Amino acid sequence: MLLGGGLLIGIAVGAAVGGWWLLGGLLLAGAVAAVSVWFDRPAWPEMRVAAAIGLAALLASTFARYLAPDHETLAGLAVLLVAAAITAMDPPVPRPVSWTLTATLAVAAVAFVAVCVAVAPVPSAGASPETELAAAGQAWLPAFLAVPASAAVMFGLFTVTTPVRRRAIPLLRVAGSTAVAVAVSAAALYQLGPHRLGLSPVPVRDALVAADAAALTGMLHGVVVLATVPGAVVALRIAADGLVATPLPGAAAAGSRVALPAVVAALMASLLTPVTALLLASGVAVVGVAAGWVYPRGRGDRRAATNGLS
Repeated sequence: MLLGGGLLIGIAVGAAVGGWWLLGGLLLAGAVAAVSVWFDRPAWPEMRVAAAIGLAALLASTFARYLAPDHETLAGLAVLLVAAAITAMDPPVPRPVSWTLTATLAVAAVAFVAVCVAVAPVPSAGASPETELAAAGQAWLPAFLAVPASAAVMFGLFTVTTPVRRRAIPLLRVAGSTAVAVAVSAAALYQLGPHRLGLSPVPVRDALVAADAAALTGMLHGVVVLATVPGAVVALRIAADGLVATPLPGAAAAGSRVALPAVVAALMASLLTPVTALLLASGVAVVGVAAGWVYPRGRGDRRAATNGLS
């Protein structure tokens, strides 16, 4: 859910930074996340908490931008209120529910890719499709800069924030997430081109409209709900459980474990755009993972904070 909700805005941010090189950036981000899992180098607990809060704000803002653009602040706060209430109750998530949500989002991603690929893109005025494709890679940055830049922008969606005893599970999760992200991004880039995609405030909806599939926007709204609301619950739960491992005074108290991340996420959702929230979360994730390699901390915390939802 974190990846699915994040891609609803993230593909536009990545395209604005790297153009077609976004695909290489996604592969690099997934590879770095996988290496961190394999060598058991999780990000610092404080950084994991901060990145998770940023992702919660991103998902709430994404929900509001797609479904309530005229009342973004109120809609974002409502999502976080619901997510905080669910997190505070800490209900066990049955595996069939988690699998069903994941399968539904995977099917939606496949359908999106199929729709975008089935319809030839409309070229920009004065440019042929061949010209757009040839120039896209050098639109903003050369490859040696565009790939790591787009990887850094998207890294927050790939960071495995909670280590587990069996490495195969998060490794498979990272591999699957990377494959989905590359496929969805490639389809959107093909349909809109990097310039239009990078400027789009709701890139998935705009890609569907460009592919002459505006009738599917109703189904898209359902996908947005399924991706962002459970994703916000996952993010707040990661933050709440991560506070136990931090040295912040009073952060591990039962009341503040959920209230503190929820309040900070609400402030971020009110003050920041989804783009800014993603950039902030990814920046913190990059710093946290780098710090985890230089000075490993929190490697003994082996609890599954997301209860199978991530």
